[in-house]
Amino acid sequence: MRFYFTVFFVVFIYLAGCSPVDKLQKYKEGESACTATLEGHLFETDKWIGDAPLLVERSVGRNFEYRKGRILELSEEGVMFDEDRRSMANNPEPEFYKYDDLHSLIDSTGTVIQGEYPDSRLRTDYYEFYLSEIGSGNDPVMFRIEPDKPFRYCIDSGEYGLQTVVWRRQDGTSDISSPFYMPGHSIVVEKGMANYIGNIYVNHSEQHEFANHYKFHMEAHERPNSGFYIYGQGSNALFLGIASTIFSELMRERGIVSVLDVQIVDDLGYESTTGYPVRFTELY
Repeated sequence: MRFYFTVFFVVFIYLAGCSPVDKLQKYKEGESACTATLEGHLFETDKWIGDAPLLVERSVGRNFEYRKGRILELSEEGVMFDEDRRSMANNPEPEFYKYDDLHSLIDSTGTVIQGEYPDSRLRTDYYEFYLSEIGSGNDPVMFRIEPDKPFRYCIDSGEYGLQTVVWRRQDGTSDISSPFYMPGHSIVVEKGMANYIGNIYVNHSEQHEFANHYKFHMEAHERPNSGFYIYGQGSNALFLGIASTIFSELMRERGIVSVLDVQIVDDLGYESTTGYPVRFTELY
């Protein structure tokens, strides 16, 4: 077994309970014991975050054929689609596809114009962030954030290092940040303040030019259906849905299956319901 997987296993066991991890408590109105809060909002786009335009054709069983190309014409019954060249010797002719035979049709803006979102394996259930207070010797703490929901957690003041990120999806699969690529971000929490992280976007942002970007290289964590991954083996098996991700052979060798581009944008008009003054708190 490769060394990197051994390291990952040790980290996983550590987080799973062999060493205590305290869950931060959600802020409740009138919570007098809450001396400081950690706040923000997670947004998830309804748009496709992979290659587009994209046609997803139903195949045998649960399998789909993903075809990147151009939408030439739409009609009431279907679409004329010009698939991109697959290789030097394979350049498919434009073909008409009936909507009844499609799982998804996505235009150049990433909007699903026919069918369903291509794959629930890329739809987020939640993210978990594990923090360790620097120099305190206290147990690590964890908080969970869910798409399209604000979050407010009670937390002690101090400087915290970000240890681990877990991304769990709606199909029950999850990825965990690789210890080989963990960038070592920190955050400072001040007492008596609503420590506002910002509006958090993953792999997209409506205000891309104003966002602070944080990349996390992820390893496979939970795979309840072992034959049903969001990635494949080999140089040609990369699933189309991982947006803006180019895997080097070194990343593949070390078990990297996805890359999260976490983008954080401050809402300058943000107000906290806690009554505490808002402090804009940057992950650095």
